[in-house]
Amino acid sequence: MRSVEKTARTVEEAVRLALDELGVSEDQVDVEVLAERGRGLLGILGQTEARVRVTVRTAAEAGPAEEAEATAAPEEEEFEPFEEKAPVTSGPVAERARELLNRMLRLLGFRASSQVTGEDEENVYLEITGDDELGLLIGKGGQTLAAFQHLVGLLANRDQPERKRILLDAQGYRARRERSLQALAQNAARQVRDTGREVTLSGLNARERRIVHLTLKDDPDVQTCSEGEESNRTLVVAPDPAARPGGRGAGPARPDEPEEDE
Repeated sequence: MRSVEKTARTVEEAVRLALDELGVSEDQVDVEVLAERGRGLLGILGQTEARVRVTVRTAAEAGPAEEAEATAAPEEEEFEPFEEKAPVTSGPVAERARELLNRMLRLLGFRASSQVTGEDEENVYLEITGDDELGLLIGKGGQTLAAFQHLVGLLANRDQPERKRILLDAQGYRARRERSLQALAQNAARQVRDTGREVTLSGLNARERRIVHLTLKDDPDVQTCSEGEESNRTLVVAPDPAARPGGRGAGPARPDEPEEDE
């Protein structure tokens, strides 16, 4: 069952956008109005816009003409838009975060939107997708994305009885970056094993250093530690003294904890 959520100035406009994306007519879908246009959340960032969820009916629910069309063009069912994911039941902080983030994206002129991709007792996971190239939104090393994450987290948790950490991603950037860092860590460990010398990794933020630490924490041949202060902090991958008797390691590992706004 294909479903998409759209936000626009009016319900009618939001429905039209959804129909265009799904490539179906209005008599082939069910429309659920999630939010009417109203005043801005928390009295900031302008007015809220209308939001709808449009779901394509299955062949069993469709009429004869709709069923014939579905049978004639099965290829439309094989390829789902990138942003479609399994529905996630989300709480008030998650919904507030999603609405705030979508409003910010529109005000900044991005043809993009976000949806909740997961939620647990401590965290809310949001992913941004869209037609635009989102590199500008991600920023160098994910710094702009981290700034959005911090701001959305502050606003979404305002006046809420239970605070949750907001974690943003944009078209899979964080997952790709994590895989890249894991490969970097493995390459550094391989170099340490081959040469017996330390390898220093610089230019990583706290979250990225933590990924490297966790990637190598069970490697019996190396150990990791962080050195330096604040923006000049580096990560050292060194031979483990226990693996190389008499060797000189980098000292006990001190895994970085991710910063609160990352």
